[in-house]
Amino acid sequence: MPKFFFDVSDGGEVYHDARGVILPNEDSAKLRGCEIVTRLVVGTHHPKDESRELLCTIRDMAGRPMMKIRVESGAPVVSEETESPSAEE
Repeated sequence: MPKFFFDVSDGGEVYHDARGVILPNEDSAKLRGCEIVTRLVVGTHHPKDESRELLCTIRDMAGRPMMKIRVESGAPVVSEETESPSAEE
């Protein structure tokens, strides 16, 4: 099973995940990233949460960013980093 790393930045503070977590697939990593940002939003209180810059970057074992999850209007939003190969038209 692959290992995923979850780096979190909250404004100017950055936590780089050096240990990582073994998960079955990318979908599981996406769910875990959403759980991380949701817990951080619920577990901390900032006076201006609407302008808060909370971001979780998910990396693979090679250190390549795979996707980013940020919070918009209190809900996690995923943006894909890697592009899937598309069929040429």
